[in-house]
Amino acid sequence: VRAALMRGGTSKGVVFRAADLPPAGAARDAVIVAALGPDSTGLAIDGVGGGVTSTLKAAVVAPPSKPGFAADYHFAQVSRGGGIDWRSSCANFASAAALVAADDGMALREADGSAVVRLWASGAGEALSVTLPATDAPPVAIAGVRGEAPPLRVEFELGGHALLPTGRPEEEGLRLGDRPLRATIVDVAGNPQVLVRAVEGGLRGDE
Repeated sequence: VRAALMRGGTSKGVVFRAADLPPAGAARDAVIVAALGPDSTGLAIDGVGGGVTSTLKAAVVAPPSKPGFAADYHFAQVSRGGGIDWRSSCANFASAAALVAADDGMALREADGSAVVRLWASGAGEALSVTLPATDAPPVAIAGVRGEAPPLRVEFELGGHALLPTGRPEEEGLRLGDRPLRATIVDVAGNPQVLVRAVEGGLRGDE
């Protein structure tokens, strides 16, 4: 099966083209799990994945199902137990999917030599745009990755998506043990997150 082992931001995984895989379902899942090789030891000896979620990712790039998009981006988060979650998205790995889409001629070339790949993240039901730099763009470094590489910019288009799913910028009435707690709940790319100030937990934030 044709595939690309790629890093996207601080994530690593395998990018497939839909035409090279069985239709969505158990057979496709089996191919992806076999490629990454997750196991209970976290070593992924029989595959190209790793022992943490950031190294157990896959993407399937497909022709666009909606007008105005370059491609569909089907993101798969694989667990160490071999399960697959297709219901979210990953901005880091979207950059890897965009590079594959661009290789297949799905990018919109800009006058400055950069290119834009507009993806439909099917699992999260969100649109995002990935800007690929011109070949002479200066490299940058990001935390957690050794060395430097040209920067790719990933932008989410909120549209009708609620960044604050509760509609409130801050939640009150929460508790951490016997301590009152204030927090912000956000939904980023289909991944709910709870943001808490360090001081709310009696911390400085630089421990």
